[in-house]
Formats: sequence, structure tokens, C-alpha cells
Amino acid sequence: MPKKLNKAGYQQEYVPGGNGDASGEYADDGGSNRHFTAFKKPDTGIDTTSNDEQKVIKDKPQTFIKFKKDQNNSNEESIKQVREKATQILSGTCSKLNEQNKNTFKKVIDETNDEGVKILSDYITANDKLNINFGNAGRNAAGYASGNTIVTNGEVHTIRHEIGHTFDTFIGKDFAKNNKAVFDGKGYASVEFIDEETGKTMNEMIHEELGIAMYKATLRGWKIGYAKQGRDSYEKKKEAFERVNIAFQKYGNKLYDEETGITNARERYKLLRTQENEARSKYLWGNEAYKGTDLEKEYDEANKAKWDAESAYAKEIYSKGGYSVVYNDSPEVVKARQRYDEVRKKVEDKKREAFDKAFPKDLQNELETLDKAEYIISRKMEGIRGIVGDTQDYLNVGSNTFFTLRGHGKHYFDQRKEGGYVIEIFANMFDSYTDKESWKKDCIREMFPKTSKIFEKIYAMKGHN
Repeated sequence: MPKKLNKAGYQQEYVPGGNGDASGEYADDGGSNRHFTAFKKPDTGIDTTSNDEQKVIKDKPQTFIKFKKDQNNSNEESIKQVREKATQILSGTCSKLNEQNKNTFKKVIDETNDEGVKILSDYITANDKLNINFGNAGRNAAGYASGNTIVTNGEVHTIRHEIGHTFDTFIGKDFAKNNKAVFDGKGYASVEFIDEETGKTMNEMIHEELGIAMYKATLRGWKIGYAKQGRDSYEKKKEAFERVNIAFQKYGNKLYDEETGITNARERYKLLRTQENEARSKYLWGNEAYKGTDLEKEYDEANKAKWDAESAYAKEIYSKGGYSVVYNDSPEVVKARQRYDEVRKKVEDKKREAFDKAFPKDLQNELETLDKAEYIISRKMEGIRGIVGDTQDYLNVGSNTFFTLRGHGKHYFDQRKEGGYVIEIFANMFDSYTDKESWKKDCIREMFPKTSKIFEKIYAMKGHN
């Protein structure tokens, strides 16, 4: 039978003269409308690619769909329509949809840039098997993706990250040597797509840019599913991480200055945090505030009197054959404890007084403001801090990044064979490239100028061409 593109962008057999649907465009296919009679492009605002762009192997999924600009409306109105449709398409992936989930999907689209909305819409339209469920992802995970199924805690960045994983495997299936995506990277575009310009995969390029060897499994490793990294020195791995960290710090510091309205806000934060820690160690956690004073002697005596009273009463109870002691039944113990609590409060007040003198209230308030700003910036840097956190964990190096990282942990990468690192980087890049914060794309390009170019080709769904 002849074949044509269906609404989902797939090459499908069609039945000339078959039983059409209400529009007369499609043959009856049990309700799926995938067989065409007289193929005509539906008026959906989406158009298929030109003949020049359709460089795909015959009968493989046509996932690269080009959006047609609406000439009758302004670009703003057109994008608004695309966003509304994208929200509907995304909501259609959830088998148990409710109002809360609908609002979550709307938030995902609202926080995604125009290019990202189009790519998400194209991809989900092409991958009609994608299923997103809300619930417990297990083992304290925010979410996970297995095949075309996603389980998520409902956070925007988690949803886009996990969609990135399914996107990676969906595009990568054109290169899969088997029909299952596994930890060694088979079936992932990030691992198997070879860039024509460089002749390298994204996995090879990211290791080349880091300047470190890829994971290589030992004979024992292959049997138990573990892998060992190349024989790069710790210093070399540390140096590789710092190259990524430099860009991370550059953009993070800029955001931090903008959020606080303070120039070099990070340096101010570090200074205040150092001063506070010194004051805490000396006065709140130590005994410098009352050391050598009459209060120290009074506290030691009250503490000793309490323990002596408790010990004497316990000894008396046990000598009479008792098996447990209720100290509140002893007036002497109650009195000794009350005295100890009174003196302890005087000590704590003295500590706080000395701390406030060493680190005054105005500095405490300033530090609290900077603390809150750090949290806000860390949240804004989702995706990017995932890249940095995963790089740090993959290389197994420590670093003072100041901003909170979000990595998968060393053990996570130890368990995965070739490709585990780049698969996570791909998902973080996918989340970052779709984000409305445009600086994230610039930051990634500074971190990985060559790897990002390969990612962008896959991201534009040209990876299978």
C-alpha cells in the first residue's frame, strides 16, 4: 500500500477510497485516524518540513516538525496559541489528570521559552506513547524516566529534566542496536549520534572538552554492572571541574548581585559568614563568654549538684529493689534541676550577649538577607547547577562552589556504564535550554562550547537526519 505522513508525523499506509471520517480526510482505523484517504494538512498551525529538510530514512518516525508562522496574526498572538496548544498536548500525557496536574503542566509551559515550547509540542506530538505520572519516584528521587514513562514530584525543572531523558532515547532510537535503552547508553542520542561536522558523539566531545578519559568497564565491572573511570589524576579531574565551575560562578555571581542590589555580593556574604562562624565558635558554641568568671563557677556547681542529687536518689531506689527511677518524685532532685536550669539560662543569656556584641544585629540581619538571596539564586540556577553537580560527582572531586549544587552522587555514576554522565548532562541541558532564563544557554556554551553545538543539533530534532 502507498504511504503518507499522518497527523503525528509518521509514515503510515493509507487506504485509497477507504471509509473516511467526518472530514473525509482519513480512513477508519479504529478511532486512531492514522490511515489517510485524501491526505490534506490539518489546519493546526503546524506544518511538515520541506522536501530539503526531510532527510530521514524511509519508514522511520518523522519527529522533526516545523512550525508555520501565522501570517494573519502577530507573532505574540501566534505564540500564545502555540502555548495554549502545548499545554493541552502536555496535559494529554497524564493518565490521571486533575486540576492540580493541569496547573502544573500550565506552569511548565509558562516557564518555558518560545523555542522550547515549540520543541516540546513537536516532540510530544510525535511521541504519542509518552506518559507522565505524578507521585513518589522512590529513594528520595525527584523523578525518573523509564522508556516513555515518567514519574515526577511535579516540579517544573524535574518534569523538563525527565522529558529530556525520554527525548534523548526517542531521538536516539534511530541509532539503537537493540530495542531497549540501558545504562551503557545504547539507544541514547547523546551517546550514539555522531556529529557530521566533528565526527564525534556528544559523549566523546564532552570528555574531550573536560580533558579526561571516559568511563571504561573492567571485566569484573561488566559482570556486576559497575564501571571504573580512566586513570586520570585527581589534580587533572579537579582542573577539569574548575573549568566548568568558572562559568557557573560567573553567572551565579552576576545573578546574586542583581538579586541583592549589592556589587560583589558573594564576597560580602563570605566575609559575613566567616565573621559569624568565628563568633559562634567562640561565644555560642564555646565558653568564652563566661570563662573565668563567677558565672562559670556557679554553673559548674549547679551542674554537679544536679548530677549528685540524681545519682543519690537512683542509688536509694535501686537499693530498695526498684527497677526504674522517676526523678520527679524526689524533692531534692527537682530542686537541684530547677537551680541548674536557672543558672543555665544565665549562661545562655551571657553567650547571646557576647555573640551579639561580636556580631551585631545589623550584620545578622544582612547575613539573613544574603542567605535568602542565595537560596533564590540556587533555585533559579536549576539545570545549570545540575550540570555542575553531576560533573563534580562524576569526577569525584570536592569544590567550594558557594551556590548549592544538585548532583546524582558518585555512587550513581559508579553504577552506570559508558554514557551515564552525558545522559544526565543532556537532560540538564534540555531543561536549561527550554528555560525562560536565556542566560542559561550562554552559560552552557561557555562551559562546553563544542558539546553544546552537538546538543543543539539533537535538540532541534535534526539528530536523526
